[in-house]
Amino acid sequence: MKTEKIILGEGTEYPLNGMLTLPDLPEEKIPAAVLVHGSGASNLDEKIFKLTPFRDLAEGLADRGIASLRYDKRSYVHARKMLKAGPVTVKEETIEDAVLAADLLRKDPRIDPDRIWIVGHSMGAMLAPRIDAEGGERLERWGEYILIRPDPQVIWHGERKNPLWNRADGVYRRQGGGGSWVVNRMPESWCVSYPSAAGDLTFRLRPMGFKHTGLFPEQAANWDWAMEKI
Repeated sequence: MKTEKIILGEGTEYPLNGMLTLPDLPEEKIPAAVLVHGSGASNLDEKIFKLTPFRDLAEGLADRGIASLRYDKRSYVHARKMLKAGPVTVKEETIEDAVLAADLLRKDPRIDPDRIWIVGHSMGAMLAPRIDAEGGERLERWGEYILIRPDPQVIWHGERKNPLWNRADGVYRRQGGGGSWVVNRMPESWCVSYPSAAGDLTFRLRPMGFKHTGLFPEQAANWDWAMEKI
């Protein structure tokens, strides 16, 4: 394992010290993770008392052949400047720097640009879909089918290098106050399975005229609880 110091956002108003952790002697391009803080001001290790969870994660990922990038949180280094600049939202506090970190990894010739992941703690995990989204739309896999749907929370207008953008089975297009699906290979409905510790669940999806599929993955904790009770 080796580490390299970096400056995230060099030349911007909010430069941040960071650390790129790499596995030993990779023979090919390697996957990488951006470590995204939870709420509150934290340094690059997300240190609390003697605990350094982000450093521990970085070292564990490196042992498994995965690089990682971690950095001081903007509110840890530049809190006063941020408050003087105006209202602070999660965009300024977390999202912008995570996007910069992913972009830095994507430009590193040692990193596989198609295998860059967001690893978030607490609020960082909650914001991962917003960090990962591109161009006002989301590319999603629902079982064996790939869908493109608009998302008002999207903030990352990046290049669509993933070839699946051009092979989506269904695309939702907004029109006026509503919208409709452009169907390529997407059926009227299909089933997906969810593996629960108490047994597998099967859901039938049916894309609706207001972009939803009828299934909300954020309810997974409730599905697990229900399976334990049934």
